[in-house]
Amino acid sequence: MAFGGVGREALKAEQTVTAGVTGEELPPYKIPLVGRFYGDTSSQAAQRSKFYDNMIELNKHENEIKGRRKDRKNVGEYTRENPEAMLFGVANNVERQVRSLRKQRERLLEKDAPREDVQKIEKKITDVMIKFNDRYEKAQER
Repeated sequence: MAFGGVGREALKAEQTVTAGVTGEELPPYKIPLVGRFYGDTSSQAAQRSKFYDNMIELNKHENEIKGRRKDRKNVGEYTRENPEAMLFGVANNVERQVRSLRKQRERLLEKDAPREDVQKIEKKITDVMIKFNDRYEKAQER
């Protein structure tokens, strides 16, 4: 289809306008034309992606550790090889915290709260994710 790109840009334009009205943070990759050139690894979208990748990995570690415990196998050996695996309990708490902040953001949006209030919640979410991502990286380095 010759117009496939035009459709995506039109959708991005609509999302940009909607975000401006609702106060939601719009990742740079969703801004028309800018998204093609954007590659900042510290962006909110990049941090969010990294956060969920880390959560997926920790979910695997949690399942492995629980399976080893159930089968009465050595967990210490596994955690020595994968030191970040011990963060699965922290990850569960952080995930609940992010979920709670998102609910707060949704309530603000429903109430047509000032854009700044919504942005503050968005920043808190990103800050929580960045802090956890840093902790995960440090654990991997051990």
